[in-house]
Amino acid sequence: MDYKRFLTVSSLKREDNYMRKVSEDFVNAAFVQENPSIITMAGGMPNPQTFPILEATLKLRDGKTIDMDAKDMKLALQYSGTKGLPPLLKTLTELQCKVHNPPTYKAENHPGPMDVIVTSGSQDGLCKVFESMVSEGDNILLEHPAYSGTLAIPYVPSLLSMDTDGRVVRFDSFSKLVSSGMRVGFVTGPRPLLERLELHMQSSVMHCSGVSQMMLYKVLEDWGINGFLKHAENTAELYKTKRDQCLAAMEKHLKGLAEWTVPSGGMFVWIKLHVEDSHTLITVKAKEKGILFVPGSVFMLDSSQPSPYIRASYSNCTEEQMNTAFQRLAEILREA
Repeated sequence: MDYKRFLTVSSLKREDNYMRKVSEDFVNAAFVQENPSIITMAGGMPNPQTFPILEATLKLRDGKTIDMDAKDMKLALQYSGTKGLPPLLKTLTELQCKVHNPPTYKAENHPGPMDVIVTSGSQDGLCKVFESMVSEGDNILLEHPAYSGTLAIPYVPSLLSMDTDGRVVRFDSFSKLVSSGMRVGFVTGPRPLLERLELHMQSSVMHCSGVSQMMLYKVLEDWGINGFLKHAENTAELYKTKRDQCLAAMEKHLKGLAEWTVPSGGMFVWIKLHVEDSHTLITVKAKEKGILFVPGSVFMLDSSQPSPYIRASYSNCTEEQMNTAFQRLAEILREA
């Protein structure tokens, strides 16, 4: 496959950052072991003796503690490879293989073998890949939020699991499962395309936070892949409970005033109000009533066009707060 045809002109012009390669060689354990006699005066690596943090201990919600010793912290606090810390990359690759079993991972002589890059949240990866693959004037397909009136679609196979050609780029994030403040996401896709992402990162963020990567790796190391998947299931169950509370509150207060579908996952519900446009109603009237939602227009391609939709998040609200919020929204809708 000719991957160049998917790339923008600016992306094709990107070249390896020599200084980043030097730095990556310096922190690459395999490279150092293979070349023990090398003396480097090339990189701009700070002397670790200047780092005030020596060790750290993580206390998990279940009471367990995980130590980040001096060796871990030395690696976490120093510049690292653009793609991510090697042990974390290995774990993420194992996770993708277990969950998605990508056909290209073990395909010999494939032009686009699967690769993984750690990003500063999935939004960072999305932005850079779009800049690498979408030029002005290109036609692209994307979802346009709208009420469909259909039942939620069941848990379907991922595109990555069906990617025999090596043309799928997948974005994942730990923001909703481990920590949003860590800012750790990762991109999985064919190596020729991810190489462009790596070059972009070399000239922008350089690499995702080493401390965040190490903290995440230590937690995943302690849990194991199955432990992480169990944590994901528990998180999904919590949000399912929250979702059901939200749906019950909407049924009680918004019936006849709005329409909605049952979300199959996540922490949001998409609501179609029986009004022509929700923007002023939500940004002004709802605020005056002491409730906050997101008007649907901000999710549309043309945000200046009227939209009857709103997005409600049930992740951090109690059942009582949800009932109060939708009761107030119902009062506003009746007034309107």
